[in-house]
Amino acid sequence: MNFLKELRKVKDESHRFVDYVTNQLIGYARYMVDNGASVISIADPTATGEILGPRMFGDYAVVYINKLVDAIHEMGVPVIVHICGRMQAVTHHIANLHADAISVDALVSLKKLKEAYPQLTTMGNLSTFLLEFGEEPNIQRGTEQLIQDEINILAPACGLSTSTPLSNIQTFTGAAKAV
Repeated sequence: MNFLKELRKVKDESHRFVDYVTNQLIGYARYMVDNGASVISIADPTATGEILGPRMFGDYAVVYINKLVDAIHEMGVPVIVHICGRMQAVTHHIANLHADAISVDALVSLKKLKEAYPQLTTMGNLSTFLLEFGEEPNIQRGTEQLIQDEINILAPACGLSTSTPLSNIQTFTGAAKAV
């Protein structure tokens, strides 16, 4: 929380710090690409509209995510950007991200996001909670809904829990393959 407050209070220092961290992430991405990574996924659990708000999302998240994405693109590798949480306050910024695919939390309607920004490649967003604790018919229906909504890449919303039953993952992938 202290750092988030500092983003407003000491902007120049905050930008220098976030730029430094971004440069370190570019180096890490280079290491991954040099060792065979064919796609990089950037998960940002902090850069949400709920935490940053629209102005700071545009001033910080968009700027530095794009710096990282652009550097990875220069390495010849596609990039997925995942933004956690609700996005109503920052949805208008999403089309400004240079990512090859946008992944979002299960709380966000990918269908509406895709309708608002048809140029986006959308990814996700079957509930991680549903995958871990849900019954197979519900997972099947959720997957079919994503397909009906013409989501480009089917994936869990926020990754997988280590306790997600294999049968639930198989239901998810089986429903996707059935189409």
